[in-house]
Amino acid sequence: MNRRITVHPSRPVLPLEGLWNFLPEQRPFHRPPPPTESFRHTLPVPGVWEIATPFFRNRGFGWYQRTFELSGPTPVPARLVFGAVSRTAEVFLDGRFLGTHEGAHTAFDFLIPSLTPGCHELA
Repeated sequence: MNRRITVHPSRPVLPLEGLWNFLPEQRPFHRPPPPTESFRHTLPVPGVWEIATPFFRNRGFGWYQRTFELSGPTPVPARLVFGAVSRTAEVFLDGRFLGTHEGAHTAFDFLIPSLTPGCHELA
């Protein structure tokens, strides 16, 4: 099935691809993300961390984290869309758990009831 998400011109879009902070882990998460200062690496998103230097052929788990700025009002609800994540994702916005997705390389999204202007952290 070819699934495409169409963006209406009246709905603002903030692309989040680019360099994200990264922290490898050896165990599953099921907990809030570590503090921002714990992230010692940056990796491109989209991308596969297991093939990036210095993690080549590494197996395990990893945290991706980045901040983004909203300068004006956002649609209610706001929609956070992921094109794909390998295996399992636990998503946190500003330290608040949004949900989990299982299924390698399939698109998924979360609706966020309210999102105020300012700086936000996604992990």
